[in-house]
Amino acid sequence: MKKRLLSFLMCLALVIGLLPAGVFSVSAAEADVAQQAAEVVTAGQAAERDPSETGVINTSPDNPWIVTSYGDLQIAFNSSEDYKTTYIKLGADISFDYLPPSTESGRTAILYTNGYNGGGNVVLDLAGYTLSYSDNSNFSYRLISGKSGRVTINDSMRTDPSTGKLVTGKINYKYNVPYKDRNTAVLSGDVTVNGGFITNNTSSDAHHSVYANFFYKGSTLQYSENGSLIMNGGTFKAKTPVLLGDYTNTVFNGGDLRTTGQIGVNINHQYTSNTDLYLPTFKKLHIANASSNSQVLPIVLAHSTNYTNTHTKAEMLANYDSMLASGSAPFIDRVKQSALSDGAGYGAGTILGPKFNTSYDIAPVTVVDSVKLTVPGVSEGATIQYGAGCESDKGYTVRNYSDGSVWKYGVKWEIMKSTYQDLPCNETNTFKGATAYRVTVKVAPIGEVGYELAAPADLTAAVNGEAAAVKDNGDGTYDISCVIRVRSVLDNFAVTIREPAEGEAPKYNATVKSGSHYKVSDYSGNTYWKNGVMWARGELGKTDYSGIDPNGGFVFETGSKYTAIVMLTISRINDYMFADANKCTATINGKEATVYKISDNEYGVYCSFGLPKKSITSVALTVSEPLAGSKPVYDAAAPADADYKIQARTGGDWKNGVCWVNSSSAGISSGTVFEEGKTYGCVIAIEAKDPDLTAFADSFSATVNGKKADVFQDSTDNTKYWIRLSFTCSKINVYHLDITIPEPVAGEVQSYNATVPDYGYKIDNYTGEGIWRNGVMWKHGNEPLSYIKAHKYVDGDRYTVTVAIVLSDPSRYQFIRDYPVTANVNGKTAVVTKRDDSTYLVSYTFDLGGGILLGDVDGDGEVTILDATYIQRKLADLPNKSAFVTEASDADGDGEFSILDATEIQRYLAGLLSNDNIGKPVA
Repeated sequence: MKKRLLSFLMCLALVIGLLPAGVFSVSAAEADVAQQAAEVVTAGQAAERDPSETGVINTSPDNPWIVTSYGDLQIAFNSSEDYKTTYIKLGADISFDYLPPSTESGRTAILYTNGYNGGGNVVLDLAGYTLSYSDNSNFSYRLISGKSGRVTINDSMRTDPSTGKLVTGKINYKYNVPYKDRNTAVLSGDVTVNGGFITNNTSSDAHHSVYANFFYKGSTLQYSENGSLIMNGGTFKAKTPVLLGDYTNTVFNGGDLRTTGQIGVNINHQYTSNTDLYLPTFKKLHIANASSNSQVLPIVLAHSTNYTNTHTKAEMLANYDSMLASGSAPFIDRVKQSALSDGAGYGAGTILGPKFNTSYDIAPVTVVDSVKLTVPGVSEGATIQYGAGCESDKGYTVRNYSDGSVWKYGVKWEIMKSTYQDLPCNETNTFKGATAYRVTVKVAPIGEVGYELAAPADLTAAVNGEAAAVKDNGDGTYDISCVIRVRSVLDNFAVTIREPAEGEAPKYNATVKSGSHYKVSDYSGNTYWKNGVMWARGELGKTDYSGIDPNGGFVFETGSKYTAIVMLTISRINDYMFADANKCTATINGKEATVYKISDNEYGVYCSFGLPKKSITSVALTVSEPLAGSKPVYDAAAPADADYKIQARTGGDWKNGVCWVNSSSAGISSGTVFEEGKTYGCVIAIEAKDPDLTAFADSFSATVNGKKADVFQDSTDNTKYWIRLSFTCSKINVYHLDITIPEPVAGEVQSYNATVPDYGYKIDNYTGEGIWRNGVMWKHGNEPLSYIKAHKYVDGDRYTVTVAIVLSDPSRYQFIRDYPVTANVNGKTAVVTKRDDSTYLVSYTFDLGGGILLGDVDGDGEVTILDATYIQRKLADLPNKSAFVTEASDADGDGEFSILDATEIQRYLAGLLSNDNIGKPVA
């Protein structure tokens, strides 16, 4: 390599010295051989040097050879023969007009690869800079050629520091001769293009190409140098952006072609008798008309010898088919086979795409072989709508076509009379039941390329799920037609059947009204069905439900319920249909029946019958009676096993089947407060639990809360009744008091925290006189204790607690009259003293000593004549001054409390024979 490089520099110096200045103009620095050698060293500073060989540069994708002048660039290309791949990156804009030192100028590229030494591949990154070449010769050149290797053009772009925007790299071939009938290629040979903007001068009439694999040698076209183009990206701009010859292997995976002439891609096969073409593979490509010339052709197949039209239709189609077979994307708007005539000759200019003046996209084509359409609102009485839905991601769409007459939004409707007649789309039409319509929808592939409709014979189509016919309109659209019968909707059914009769067998001969568009099915498909009828015991969905075998000898029995099920089917399925089951109504023998779906064309209706009815002769109800100060309670109840129940009647003054009235029989609201002494009536609405099985007798009795009540027939339904009873409102009697208070414990102070249950009374919250607190008073013996001065309980002493009780709500409660009020303190019998009509005092004595002495009923710790007096007053229901100790009252030991106990105490005090236990602790 070192010797070859030095020889190249020496030849370059000789050429520079011999050529006239007008032919080759380059900077003085570039003309100086020594300076060029210095630039080689400078340019290589960005790449790794091989220390064993001066001037040799090893490159990699991450460490490319950065060049800033034409001399560097040419040396880098020539150096590529020693490496498998040489990575070159522009570091500045480079402009030159160097001519190759050869008389066979068309055969020599200016920058080329040489792979004869095991290398020859060049990856050139434009890096956002421009490589410009000015051609002043009369020859055809290649600017860059993958001669015996491959050139790959990349563009990593760069950011312009003055604008902050990305700059695209360019290769610009400028041809300056006014006229030249030559094919000048910016790129040739084996080339891969991934990026960059690649163009040539288009100001003259010369047939300029960005890429070609053939060239002129003098006046003779040479095609021995084969080429291979892979275009993945980037942009070509020229009169003919891509010119391909006989032996070109080309794949378009992407990229952009911009033509300023008349052809985007010229597939040239003019100068040989060979009929086999190396046709390109089109996978994805964008061809733009850069000149707004409406005559531009995206792709031209020039196929003849010396432009003569000698090739037949069969040859043209065979070559076209071979290109499709090689993997190219077919074009949606390609020339149809019918456009080529038998017997005619074809050559240059056979079009593989339409003329255009904007842009043309080539992409892989998906053949659409299935079309599924929906037209909305097809039902009886609905307005006929235009427009149709389709699968949005399947490559086809409904063409938005309207003709102002019968087509609108790509849809046409026809109605069937004697023949199909168009429906004007400018009128408001509604679908008629039991009528046939034909709908036609115009469909087309989505976009300009990428999809095409399969041939009609290979295309399946459906409208609203029904198979449809396909018609090719010859303009890229198909008409999809389907006949739709609009069926009348059946939603009301009336069935007649023989009702159950005691001792009779079920009848299986249900009928419907003559002229109905439905009928009773003849289904007899399992054990329980016969002629479309089934009978069962009980009610459907209940635990007592069970089918009856038509052949089992069954007869109807008294007091049971039976269900009849009738299966219905449509008489003319093409003209009628069932509505949704939940929107249907039905009767059996005039009685409301339930409808359910068996299948689209089979519905079942059923209802229950009772046999025979049982009489209800008496009614017993309970209700919460009115209490003074309370509000009405709507909780009437009937016995769980009764054949009648409370109606679920609510509204106005009714709630849960109960209505309260005043003495004038006017209804009262639920917010009314009952007043003591007034009369109120309770009206309860009742009905039979199962009207099919039971009914109220003509005359039946009724009680409410065990009292005889009045019976009235419901004015709106003679099978239902009202039961009424009057109540005189009274207060709730309080006759027993329960009090809880912490008991005395020696060494602790007395507690004033008494509690009572919430049952009409409460503790009088009285605090005063120095001894009452929170309605509680304590005595030590007969001496009241001050709540201000803490007094600790003493072991062996007795303490009496007194609690004042009042009514919690006098409007609702009262202390029982003519009957003694009793009380407990901590569950033990206490003494109750009435202070006034609204207050009672409850007293109890706690003994911290030896216990209670028999006969010491006043709890003072000894038996005295006062104890006999306490017993006498207690028996006379007179109040005592202190608590009465009941446990000490059985002085005679007979187990009963009587006047004899007072007598026994008197005998004891008189020293007469008496009970030996008096004065001793009670066991």
